[in-house]
Amino acid sequence: MTSRVGYGPVPRAEEDHSRVDVDDRFDALLNGAGEGAQPGDALIELAQRYSYVVPDAGSLSILADLGPLVEMGAGNGYWAHRLRALGVDVVAYDLAPPDGDRPNRYHPMPATWTDVIAGDHTNLAHHPDRALLLCWPPLFSSLGECLIQYSGDTVALIGDGGHRTARLQDLNETFTNVAAVPVRALDPFPGTVPTLSVWRRRASRQWLAPRCRAISGVDPTATDCGQADSEREDRQQDQRPVPADYGLQVGRRLMRAAHEAHELGDRHREDEHDRDRDEEGEQDPRQYPSHSTGESNTRRTR
Repeated sequence: MTSRVGYGPVPRAEEDHSRVDVDDRFDALLNGAGEGAQPGDALIELAQRYSYVVPDAGSLSILADLGPLVEMGAGNGYWAHRLRALGVDVVAYDLAPPDGDRPNRYHPMPATWTDVIAGDHTNLAHHPDRALLLCWPPLFSSLGECLIQYSGDTVALIGDGGHRTARLQDLNETFTNVAAVPVRALDPFPGTVPTLSVWRRRASRQWLAPRCRAISGVDPTATDCGQADSEREDRQQDQRPVPADYGLQVGRRLMRAAHEAHELGDRHREDEHDRDRDEEGEQDPRQYPSHSTGESNTRRTR
């Protein structure tokens, strides 16, 4: 069973998506979009009909190598359609597919290029084995919270770093950027270069454990990722039982420190007084009591 989507019939979700035969004129229309009186309006119309970012051959090749994919915020499914045409296994979701019951403000025409499932970012919890694709996620949308639900290892993000597209919460904290290539956006923020960036989840301690043991004989799960032995011993000492006279010991240390500070302050004041006398040219000797021995010391000015 088929339904008319985009510019022609495409299979339903339960059928083969590897080849989709539709009249795709995006490239030809894009080349002629700048020739009219209002090129900006023409580009926005193309973005609503196709995609806000052009799926060039290089970007499609990178994404194909990451498959299978789960796309969140797929819109009218144009990127999923182009990827499925290359034989990539893609599950596409959108909160409001254009051919569904809810209107889609970014793709107002009631048609999709391929099958798009109605669903939000919480559905990502069911696809940990797929790389996550986000293409031009709207700024301030719930798509910024995708990583809360996604437990997979790879993220492919097409965006502009938070100008007109959403920033992914905890992306920099839990993933490492391994690749980035520029892409063409139809409505970019002035002065920015939109990119397709690929991110890999940082290895967990459990994943690192066998490798650390094989290389150094240290088990990071048992020793806080190879923390120095001296630091571990210090921490263990801090956890020893507190002696019964601990408070008395602390009090003695504080009193000794206060006494030393008092003597240091007295010596500093004596030196300041001698320096003042030297500056005034006074030659008379002065007697200063010694706080340490109780005896008197004679200090003469130069």
